[in-house]
Amino acid sequence: MFPKPTAEALGVVGYRLAHLLTVSGGADSLTQIKRLGVGPEHGTSHRTARMVLISLGLIDQIDLIPGEVEAQVAALRQGKLDGLFLMVEPGR
Repeated sequence: MFPKPTAEALGVVGYRLAHLLTVSGGADSLTQIKRLGVGPEHGTSHRTARMVLISLGLIDQIDLIPGEVEAQVAALRQGKLDGLFLMVEPGR
């Protein structure tokens, strides 16, 4: 069996779930996002977002903006980010 060159599904093994947040009326697809907030550089959210964007061929089209969650949420509300990618535990 040979690996397929494209991503057909994304599954995260473990106890965290991937979430892509946007503001109401904002981007409704990754292809509409230019600035994506992620957690601290080289953290779980940052690494997972990079893997997703690389596998979808979007890594050169979207700027990953690392930072702390509270600052990222404020930047999303202010329109400084188009979306926010988080890896969080179920129920949080």
